[in-house]
Amino acid sequence: MEIENKILTVGELPDGSPVRIPYFIVDSGEKGPTTGLVATQHGNEFFSIVILKEFLKTKYPLKGKIIIFPVANPPAYNVKERTSRIDRKDMNRCWPGKEDGVITEKMCCSMFQILESCSCVLDLHNGNDNILDTPQARLYAGRYNDVRDLAEHLDVPFILLRKEPLENTLVGSLLDKNIQAITVELGEGRRITNFYINKGLKIIKSFLRHAGNLSRACRFESIPIYYDNMRIVTAEHSGLFSPNIQQLGAKTDFLGNLITFPDFSEKRICTPTKGHILSLWVGGVIAGGELLARITKD
Repeated sequence: MEIENKILTVGELPDGSPVRIPYFIVDSGEKGPTTGLVATQHGNEFFSIVILKEFLKTKYPLKGKIIIFPVANPPAYNVKERTSRIDRKDMNRCWPGKEDGVITEKMCCSMFQILESCSCVLDLHNGNDNILDTPQARLYAGRYNDVRDLAEHLDVPFILLRKEPLENTLVGSLLDKNIQAITVELGEGRRITNFYINKGLKIIKSFLRHAGNLSRACRFESIPIYYDNMRIVTAEHSGLFSPNIQQLGAKTDFLGNLITFPDFSEKRICTPTKGHILSLWVGGVIAGGELLARITKD
């Protein structure tokens, strides 16, 4: 197996220097499909870089080729923010890109020309700052049947379905080209943990099995959930929140404990009915009105 380290040079910054996007081509030397793995479209979601690094260190009996973009958005990654400070464009609303667009659109255009050679692409994301996501695929419901077989072979417990499409996403643009693609969210963007590294590796392995880069594809039981069937729980009071991380993904009504000031009291934070916890605040200090959790309706 050969791993080729490549650099995609795109456009130029105001000082004339080019944007350099690192990527890898893993060539098994065996006949098989070409698939893609993309991460860090948002610069503050860099946890997936570690997952992909661990994947490259693991010896799998691969077939075909895998194209890997571990840092799809270097200008945003370099400042550890969701978007680049150069144009403030959300990369995942800029696909398939523009040759004559702003720098984020040019990056998308150059990467898309490479990803078009793939038969299947996995788009990896992580929870926003201080939000921990249990592994979940995300997709526009209108395209669910287009990737149902892929979704059923992906090792994730939940598939979140939007009723309205997001414009110009990577997955949507690939599906428009009849290329199988799906987004997966897991972990928290800035927090590197072995538990979610292992979860990520299992998801990648199941994806590659479905794509044909690994043998023996397996089916998994995932729960489809419409966004309308999700409850957004916000903090009623400010304080220090200790989340019920052990139950992330499980069905429960207990989200964690909140310590409030100045009385230094502690209160259990529960929901009226049980649901699966999809996302949970793990940042500790929280202000009233901030997101505590996303949980399914019973």
